[in-house]
Amino acid sequence: SRPCQYFEVIVMTDSNAYRDQSAACKPSQSSGQEAGQPTDEPLPSSTGDSVPEDATAEEATIADMAAELESLRAELAAEHDKLLRALADLENVRRRARDEMARTVDQANEHLLRDLLPIVDDLERALESAASSPSLREGMKMILKNLLAVMAAHGAEPMTVVGEAFDPYQHEAVECVVTEEVPEHTVVGELQRGYKYRDRLLRPAKVRVSTLPE
Repeated sequence: SRPCQYFEVIVMTDSNAYRDQSAACKPSQSSGQEAGQPTDEPLPSSTGDSVPEDATAEEATIADMAAELESLRAELAAEHDKLLRALADLENVRRRARDEMARTVDQANEHLLRDLLPIVDDLERALESAASSPSLREGMKMILKNLLAVMAAHGAEPMTVVGEAFDPYQHEAVECVVTEEVPEHTVVGELQRGYKYRDRLLRPAKVRVSTLPE
């Protein structure tokens, strides 16, 4: 129930009559309508079945970003592949340069060692002729030993040929010796020592080769 706005009793003295004047419980009509009556204000409509435009635009934006991300990934993979190929090419160039440098040094050492061989020959001949001077012989022997040690450190080694079968690729036959003591075509003497540089022939040995009598 709503509160009464006012209640008034008026006593009329002249006519001995009572007049009641009251205001019934009047509802406050701030909106101009009784309670329970429909209003003109529209009710919010239900939108459960429709998709807001903002959500659609956001989904489109996410799809575009995902496509762009995939494109960037593909581009990154392509650039990474190019980088790997470039590094492989660079490593090949470096390896070829190292191999070329090693071949150049190897050839230079070979030429130098070949040029030292005549000096070794001269020292050996001088050592044979210096038998009358022990001090000179010892000095020359030490020099020859040191020289051969340096050559060996760089890969030059003397060949041992006496008693081996004659090999035209390593021996140079200078003289034939008729004998039946050894098989034919056997190296029986060495006139000039041969040398090898690593696994290559530096200088063939000049040798005497046996032959059987006729």
